[in-house]
Amino acid sequence: MAEFIKTVNRLKPKFIALHCQEFGGKDYRNTSAYVDDFVRTLISNDEMIDFDTIRIFLDEDYSFDDKYTALGSFYFIHKTQNASIWNFDGKFFT
Repeated sequence: MAEFIKTVNRLKPKFIALHCQEFGGKDYRNTSAYVDDFVRTLISNDEMIDFDTIRIFLDEDYSFDDKYTALGSFYFIHKTQNASIWNFDGKFFT
């Protein structure tokens, strides 16, 4: 976390896409509290204050082990930027 925040502070990006593999591990039932803490800590960090649009996509459906991916994707958009996400089902931007 410290290295990520240090890099954000140094580079001053306007858009961040952070992709995590095995996020929460394959035993999500027992590690979901750690994931929640990580997400809360990351988005509440003072260095992230200028990212006013944040989208987080986590695979939290561990009901079928053979389909559970443990993937997590985080998108941070700086307040100076304008961005939308395409809704594939509805065929529109949100």
